[in-house]
Amino acid sequence: MYSKTFIKDLLIIDVLQNSNRDNPKTAREILEEVHRRLIELYPEDFTAFENEEDLTKAVTATISRHVQDMNSTGLYDIKTHRDNKLGYYNATEGKNFLFTPAEFALIAIALYRTPSISTEETKEILKKFENWIGITGDMFSYAIVKKQIDQWSGIRRKTARRIFPIITELLKAIIEARKITFNLYERSFNDANEEISLQKRIKTRKKGEEIIITYKVSPYFLVWENDECYLIGHDPKNDTPEGQQFSHFKISLIANLKILDEKITPLRKIDFYARYAMEPHSYYTDSATRERLAEIENILQSDTRETTFKNFSLDRYMREHIYMVTNDSPTVDVTIEFDKDFLETIFTQLTSKQKVTPSATNNGKWQTIMTVQDNDGLYQWLLRYSDKVKVISPKKIRDKLRQRLNVALDNVNG
Repeated sequence: MYSKTFIKDLLIIDVLQNSNRDNPKTAREILEEVHRRLIELYPEDFTAFENEEDLTKAVTATISRHVQDMNSTGLYDIKTHRDNKLGYYNATEGKNFLFTPAEFALIAIALYRTPSISTEETKEILKKFENWIGITGDMFSYAIVKKQIDQWSGIRRKTARRIFPIITELLKAIIEARKITFNLYERSFNDANEEISLQKRIKTRKKGEEIIITYKVSPYFLVWENDECYLIGHDPKNDTPEGQQFSHFKISLIANLKILDEKITPLRKIDFYARYAMEPHSYYTDSATRERLAEIENILQSDTRETTFKNFSLDRYMREHIYMVTNDSPTVDVTIEFDKDFLETIFTQLTSKQKVTPSATNNGKWQTIMTVQDNDGLYQWLLRYSDKVKVISPKKIRDKLRQRLNVALDNVNG
């Protein structure tokens, strides 16, 4: 059983707390809203007021007393509007709220545009935020909070899979330092253009049969890039002759995730860890990295688990894997040249600490070195800005880019 009086009091507090000077509530409005919500919650126990006299009596006996009691605790500052007819409002001016409407609007817009989080999960997240928002008269933000979210019946570009159970398990594995196994989906489409998710498979060398690929990974970090969440970890299958290296996986494609009892390979034991533990000491190209590695090797060996994770530069890792695309290629120093008006893009998309200098050709242009993996992500970026950026070196990158530009030109002309 529940206490009707207690629940009614809580609802009154909630209505008053979510008012403000620009949106006051009269005693009648407060009680009508409370009574409506009681009927919605407990339709068998509450009915509408039978007549105006009963409503007036309830208003007179209840609201002013609650306002006095709330203010006496020191937790609230409920004031009477200067126009008494407008009623009461919460005068704390957002002090009891974690988010302003503008902050919440930004969160709502970002989640709305994210294809890797399902529509239902997006709505669930934003509903949880609603009670922590101060409505301060910003009606555009209020519309986003109260109308736009409620009108979402489904967003075509969003996945139908729930991603948060996967993230919950990944966080648990990271915190407990335990390895995980999982499979990955490959997105495919049938003749009716309906999306089909097939588990990623590989042909066996001996029998030629296709088997589902199982990944066994030491998980370290979760990152967000280009509307997707990724896991960064170590998969021994992706190691190269240069040593143990890191891999990353799109979380929205992970299937059959299991946490093992086996402990992860310590982060600092991964050969490539030192490469990403040098920031923010200086600006590093591949050549500068090799020089610096020898200097910091002894320091890195003495790191605790906490400092090891703290010192790892996720920013550098993500800069070197543009759009979080990856393959087996090593990183390469790519020198690019551009006009001065492209500096803002360089600073925001590469790094604000990027070393940018006037071009060596003294032609009024600028140049910098991108240390990146030679993969599709790099060429997507270069093609996107092909009218702004010129690749100076190395020649192999220029040649590959020229081939892709020729294909693009054929597609236009064809």
